[in-house]
Amino acid sequence: MLKKSAKLRRFEGGHKSTIKTEPQPQTTPPRKPRGLGMDASRLWAVLIPQLQKLGLATAIDEVALVCLVQWWQVYCDAQKTLAQVEDLSSIAGTRALNAASKSFDNFRRLALQFGLSPVARTAINLELQVDDFGDKFFER
Repeated sequence: MLKKSAKLRRFEGGHKSTIKTEPQPQTTPPRKPRGLGMDASRLWAVLIPQLQKLGLATAIDEVALVCLVQWWQVYCDAQKTLAQVEDLSSIAGTRALNAASKSFDNFRRLALQFGLSPVARTAINLELQVDDFGDKFFER
């Protein structure tokens, strides 16, 4: 069973004494670091604005997001190296395969924390954008 956010439980009429408030980080957007590779920079430009709209990318998440796009860069670089290797059983081929595999595993682990797969999205508690009108109306 999925855990519901405090706002959703309140919106559904949950009793206020049983609803705990989750910590809410400030919505300051993460800063794009200098020196990202081309593939990491492209991923940042596409992904971060979408995560911000969902409230999943804030300044407190900056380090994890930088790691995410940097692992993507390592994976893309390993794929480019693999494309140039003629014999995958050679030392260069084995190293490139290992780099691609390990970098993608690290990328995937971080990506799941930000809901970057259909299954991972089901486990994330998104806060509903509901105004306080309902709370004020029903508190009488």
